[in-house]
Amino acid sequence: MDLLLDFRLSVIEKNLGVYGIHVYQNGETVAEHQFRSYDRENLYSASKTFASVGIGIAESEGRLRLLDYVLDFFPEYKDIAYSGSEKITIQHLLQMSSGHMSEDFSQYNSRERAELFFISEMKKEAGSNFYYEDLCTYMLGRIVEKVSGKIMLDYLKPRMFDMLEIVNPQWNTCQHEHTSCSR
Repeated sequence: MDLLLDFRLSVIEKNLGVYGIHVYQNGETVAEHQFRSYDRENLYSASKTFASVGIGIAESEGRLRLLDYVLDFFPEYKDIAYSGSEKITIQHLLQMSSGHMSEDFSQYNSRERAELFFISEMKKEAGSNFYYEDLCTYMLGRIVEKVSGKIMLDYLKPRMFDMLEIVNPQWNTCQHEHTSCSR
């Protein structure tokens, strides 16, 4: 009996562009089907989802709490942080509600991105407004580094990618070798 028959037919019929499906139950593969090869593909903003998973795992391991203040992980920036930055929590990063309302991508390669995050003008109170900001995801990766000593890819590999049999995941880094997101 093909457990995935209806799913496979629906994917083909609706041309959904699905790569494949892998179903686990009690740590065992019970069904799988690949629609495409294992070609390397840039997933861009999907990194935000994986960064969120990394934070969730770190929280479950007791390494951090979602209500921890981001600036507490980066005492080296306390003296230059824009007023209000001290109120940004990990939860705000996850919700893309840091209080920033713009991002200067032109400085991404000329400055340390954590510094850019903290010196960016706070146009709203942290947690009050959604603004899609790559630096929020970048900071999540940096926090995982601070609490684990590993970049996000190395942290997630044994905790997620290996268990999902994703054999060669890739993740961009910035010029300082910290986990980066889509830019």
